Amino acid sequence: MKRSNFLLSMIATSAILFGCSKENVPMDEVLSQGGTKGDENRTFTPSRRNDSLALVAIYNALGGENWEYCYWKRTPMRYWNGIKFADINGEQRVVALELYGSRIKGQLPKEIGMLTELRTLRMAGSDCLRGSIIDEVYDLKKLKVLDFRFTELTGELSPRIGQLTELDTLILWKSQFKAHTWDENGKIQWHDGRNTELFSGSIPHEIGRLTKLKFLNFSRCGFTGVLPEELGNLTALDRLDLSECRFTGSIPASLGNLRNATWMALSVNQLTGSIPAELCRAENLETLILSDNQLTGSIPEEIGQLKQLNYFSIANNHLTGSLPVSMEENARLGIFYANDNQLSGTIPSQLGRRHPLLVYVHLENNQLTGSLPDIVGNDWGTGVWTCQFFVANNRMTGVVPDLLLRFPDSLRKKLLPQQPGFGFENFR
Repeated sequence: MKRSNFLLSMIATSAILFGCSKENVPMDEVLSQGGTKGDENRTFTPSRRNDSLALVAIYNALGGENWEYCYWKRTPMRYWNGIKFADINGEQRVVALELYGSRIKGQLPKEIGMLTELRTLRMAGSDCLRGSIIDEVYDLKKLKVLDFRFTELTGELSPRIGQLTELDTLILWKSQFKAHTWDENGKIQWHDGRNTELFSGSIPHEIGRLTKLKFLNFSRCGFTGVLPEELGNLTALDRLDLSECRFTGSIPASLGNLRNATWMALSVNQLTGSIPAELCRAENLETLILSDNQLTGSIPEEIGQLKQLNYFSIANNHLTGSLPVSMEENARLGIFYANDNQLSGTIPSQLGRRHPLLVYVHLENNQLTGSLPDIVGNDWGTGVWTCQFFVANNRMTGVVPDLLLRFPDSLRKKLLPQQPGFGFENFR
């Protein structure tokens, strides 16, 4: 009798730890708290057993039998790749699920909501992860990292995203082009067409509840509509990337509240209106990319307040007015793109002289007048041309510094041609 009980115990333990069932275990058959199958208000007891059942359901739903280097269901759970555990109330629970590529194919199963202690969910780099972000993902209230970059997930971002108040990383970044898929025989199929599997709809206002968020990347996701003012509530943000989507309307002035942000990219959208002066309150910005929109008005004089600014791009807009003299205060500026606008006036005389890191200044295709600043020919005693100004198709006059004339072939496309009736006295 003792031997029989011991064998039964070993079989039960193996079923829990190995997740050996090959059948998808429905959530409504999971053990419930005091309930039975058929109860309308049924809930499940968070446990290691339910973690194992959820993982087996994920394996079955996403084609786990085709994953590379996968040991799921063949070894104890502690050896399953892509999974991390932590001791929660005396029990080893799943706290991280990280699957990169791995030939993931299919749609997220609802059983993912059973991983109630999950802190990190990464399913990235799979062109065959399809469907939408299901509601059960938004039930994972302890998530700190949600990363679905380079997948083919579609649909709208639910207002329920506001429930994930512990998030510090939210990445839905899409690939610009379809990279590859897997055929039925498990062979890779390469694609060179543009990715059309995008998200839809606008960013919900509830995004403003994620006040612990440090990294937000929705680049190339296809979202539309106006940027919500509530983005300004995300005061812990370090990096904000909303580039290459379909956003319209103006840049929210509330983004100036993001005083911890070092990176902000809103480029390649359909944003209109002016650059809000309030944006310059985000005093720790090192990178600010607003290029390829339909922005109008002038560059705010307050831009000089961004003392850490190193990379600044406002190219391909409809900006007018002159380059602010206050840019001389952006002492860490290294790369500046303002080409393809309607800027006028002269280049500030100290642009570059107060900028020891400056290497590229793109001002071509504007209405700028006057001469090149002295810094273009200032080699800082090195005898090497250290700063490159691109000013073709403007109304520039004056002389080209002697140092630059040593490189006539490479210089020609940077400075010439100027607009009819304008040009340099010593370089044609």
